[in-house]
Amino acid sequence: MSSMDHITVVTNPIIQDSLGYLRDRNASLETFRFHSDRLCSILLSTILKDTFPVTIIPILRAGLVMIPAALVQIPTAQVGFVGLARDEQTAIAHEYYWNMPSLHENDHIYILDPMLATGGSIAHVLGR
Repeated sequence: MSSMDHITVVTNPIIQDSLGYLRDRNASLETFRFHSDRLCSILLSTILKDTFPVTIIPILRAGLVMIPAALVQIPTAQVGFVGLARDEQTAIAHEYYWNMPSLHENDHIYILDPMLATGGSIAHVLGR
């Protein structure tokens, strides 16, 4: 199994539409929130289908926006939280908060972080 076997690429014109609004600096807060919720719902409904049991782990703060959509899909999901701050000089993530539920061998764990750049935050969580 290659590392690419766990990657899901979601191609959906509604996602492209919402991304346009999210990138618009002139979008109102109401418009931004609507399209953020819409985007999260589509993405999470795609990746969470037929998946149980689930633990979702948002990386604070950006990942918090994804919790409501995830819990609509799987209301019984456990939720953990990771707070990371990136050092602007080194781009290395430093942990300032960790609160995790009990994890089990058969859990499907989804790390929620819409701020993907270097992948350092995800790497930190996976390495802990």
